[in-house]
Amino acid sequence: MMRWTAALTGSTSGTLRLWDLTGRDEEPLVSPEGHAASVTCVSVDWESKRAVTGSADRALRSWDLDELECIGTLQGHDGWIWSVDVDWQGGSGAVSASDDRTLRLWSMSAFCLLPAAVLRQVEADTDQASSDATCVQCEKSMAVQGGWAMHVVVNWNLQQALCACSNRTLELWDLQTGSQVAVLSGHASAVKCVGADWGRRQALSGSSDGAIKLWNLRTAECLLTLDGHAEPVRCLAFDPKSQRALSGSEDCLLKLWDTTSGQCIVTLNGHADSIECMRVDWAGQTVISGSRDGELKVWSLSLRTCTSTFQHATGVASCDAGYLCRDV
Repeated sequence: MMRWTAALTGSTSGTLRLWDLTGRDEEPLVSPEGHAASVTCVSVDWESKRAVTGSADRALRSWDLDELECIGTLQGHDGWIWSVDVDWQGGSGAVSASDDRTLRLWSMSAFCLLPAAVLRQVEADTDQASSDATCVQCEKSMAVQGGWAMHVVVNWNLQQALCACSNRTLELWDLQTGSQVAVLSGHASAVKCVGADWGRRQALSGSSDGAIKLWNLRTAECLLTLDGHAEPVRCLAFDPKSQRALSGSEDCLLKLWDTTSGQCIVTLNGHADSIECMRVDWAGQTVISGSRDGELKVWSLSLRTCTSTFQHATGVASCDAGYLCRDV
């Protein structure tokens, strides 16, 4: 099992920072250029050293992590982009969610966004990188019925997308037909984040009402409500294997939950402002969290404590973590 060695964060000022979690490099690599507004979402393929980001500036950008350089810009949304899910392994595409009330399905014909194995072959054949953003095109636009599209998770094998919506619902979409499959209702306020156990056909959602709900995707029924946060839930992670979930909230707290009983197992306290993003390595029992307080924190779930803190100049709006093999 490989431990996380790096984290990529997007800031409220529009820049990206690549952090060395091992402690060898004290200062992060900062993008020479960035988005024109807050970087609201980040998705990374650590093997190919490529990333995709979305922003309040309405653009998606693709990045080369070796130099943290932008290699493509994707336009099409008319509002803030809140979330992006990229099929790094299969190369099926990417789905973005925006407050223009749409989900957009993008092709990945630009080789900078292809799976690592294909990318290596293309690089061997061409020995150069393409920066032509026009070869990444929007294949389909789906009009969300539930207001703003706040967060999206995709099962690329099933070709289904689950979207968290601002009008208190979740919407399940078929990517092949572009049609809505189901609507899940029950939250008292806007749904901010969602995670899915596609094997069991279950989903977990977090809302501005502070509640987390467990859903049956087959019947659209709410199975369980997890109460404990005093403010909106901004991010969550769901581990079907252990039946655990982790949530981050505007109340500055991380909470670990048992999704079978609905009980909070532990509360992690350390941020001074809203927790905007997080990633969890369930096998390694490691968490990173980013906050408006400008801090990126690394936590040990087994020790139930923060093990290291990295300071941003501005708030942390999005993050991802993984094993980055550095060239020597």
